[in-house]
Amino acid sequence: MIICWIVLFISHTTSFSLENELYQNISRLHEEFLEQVQEKWTNLTYILENTGKLKINYGYGISTQSS
Repeated sequence: MIICWIVLFISHTTSFSLENELYQNISRLHEEFLEQVQEKWTNLTYILENTGKLKINYGYGISTQSS
């Protein structure tokens, strides 16, 4: 049981780390768009295929977030 718990803990920690890294990279991408005076996007959808091909669709809808 202890070995199983350690594997689950490591897996969860790695997952959290990857999720955090993804969030940071998306934030940097958003900042780069603003620095390059590109239209501000409000959301994005990414598709990563098993071949390694990455496709990103940007959404330019009205933000529902309050300032």
